Amino acid sequence: MRNSAANRKAGRRPSVGCSGTSGGAGAGMRELVDMWGNTRMVVLTAMSASLYAAILIPFKVLPIIPGVTEFRPANAVPVVCSFLFGPAGAWGAAIGNVIGDFFGGIGPGDLFGFAGNFLYGFIPYKAWEALTDADPVPTGAGTWVAFVGVVLLASAACALTVGWGLNLLGFVPFSVLGNIVLVNNFVVAVVLTPFLLAVIYPRVKRGHLLYRDIVPRPAPGGARFAAHRRRPSCPPPRAPSTRPASAPRRRPGRRRSTPADGRRRR
Repeated sequence: MRNSAANRKAGRRPSVGCSGTSGGAGAGMRELVDMWGNTRMVVLTAMSASLYAAILIPFKVLPIIPGVTEFRPANAVPVVCSFLFGPAGAWGAAIGNVIGDFFGGIGPGDLFGFAGNFLYGFIPYKAWEALTDADPVPTGAGTWVAFVGVVLLASAACALTVGWGLNLLGFVPFSVLGNIVLVNNFVVAVVLTPFLLAVIYPRVKRGHLLYRDIVPRPAPGGARFAAHRRRPSCPPPRAPSTRPASAPRRRPGRRRSTPADGRRRR
């Protein structure tokens, strides 16, 4: 209270916090939500989901564990879409997997399939951005090591989520399903994804449809992610008044007469 009264006397505005911004994991979570406000990102999500489901469905006839998992050449799609479209690839992988599961049987384990495929599409682009600024098309030894490491991390996250979830529900032991999902994801992605990226990535880049073409990377220092507009900065504080607090206010208008004015009239 004393501070606010002193500010009013000095003619200063009360200090209003200009909300700071946080980077790191918070920014990654925000962009997963903020992308739904961008029409192109929503379209890319629908395209990724439909492509993933369209390749998953025909291979339902080649089960590894009937009703649980099958041979999935489509596992290269979430990794490719992740490198191309960022969070749209993550949402597309999760939604496309659910669509594919409608043709193989829906159950409570599909919740873990949704989460596992979401991570499988989210980790590749996020981990790659943390490692390097190079294009995700492996050409040299360094980029190949980074690429294999990123795909292994994404495959392990998916296998851990799906395997632990179905083991928790009592369907399949974790040691069996976790290893099958890990190998299935990793081998298919490492073999097919480099060739697909070598063909598709340059064309998407020329068309300015990469995720970072649509939504530029936030500036360093924790700047807030924004899909369409930057947040305006706080207005500068008003300079304190130099007029003494006890000085009377002068009304605008006619000047006050003085004794010298009377002597001039005489």
